[in-house]
Amino acid sequence: MVDVLITVCLVAIATKAALDAWFEGSVFATARAYSEAWKESNSKILSLVGELLTCRFCLGYHVAFIFSITACLFLDNWLLLILVAFAARGMEYEVERLLRRFDEPEPK
Repeated sequence: MVDVLITVCLVAIATKAALDAWFEGSVFATARAYSEAWKESNSKILSLVGELLTCRFCLGYHVAFIFSITACLFLDNWLLLILVAFAARGMEYEVERLLRRFDEPEPK
């Protein structure tokens, strides 16, 4: 049972880290711009893909589902390393945000 809880926590944090990388990372800026353009496409499929890739709420379900499948199928395999890496990144990001909040000067 503890393994399941740990896996769920890893998947949740890894999902958050992956979404942060997609929506806030400069590495993916060009891909996000294409996704925005696809939303206006005449093709229904391309328009749907564009909507999916630009909606953090919608994409979060798909990323979490894919990470969950990965964790369930390969829990004792090297793919767990990917989840741990994303989870560590997500935890680091949250700690950094928390610390940055304490470093900001108080409003006067």
